Parts: sequence; structure tokens; C-alpha cells
Amino acid sequence: MKRSKVLFTVACVGGVGYLAARLLQSDAVQSKLMGGKYDDTVLNLMEKARTLGDILGWPIHFVRALLP
Repeated sequence: MKRSKVLFTVACVGGVGYLAARLLQSDAVQSKLMGGKYDDTVLNLMEKARTLGDILGWPIHFVRALLP
């Protein structure tokens, strides 16, 4: 039971991270974020979100690469 709770929690955190990375990559959100004086901070956060999405999504990409 405890293992399933941990697995469910990891899956939820991964899903939220993936959705946040997808949201930050959309054109509408990027145009609103890039208009201010904090462009460097926004770019840094976007890079971290993309890296986190890549780290959390590597098992999915690995399995897709193995499928014919």
C-alpha cells in the first residue's frame, strides 16, 4: 500500500511538471512573460522547467525509442 502511494505521488508530480513545461512553451504565455524587465529570470526559469520536463519524461522517451 505504501509503495503504491509513493508511485502515485511521483506520477502526479511528474504530470504537473510536464504540464507546467508545456504551458511555458506555448506562444501566448511566452509573449506575456517576455514583455517585462525580468527577461533573464524568466529565461532561467523556463530553462529549468524544460530540463525538469526532460528528466521526468525520459522513461517515456526511452520506451518509445525501443518500440518498433
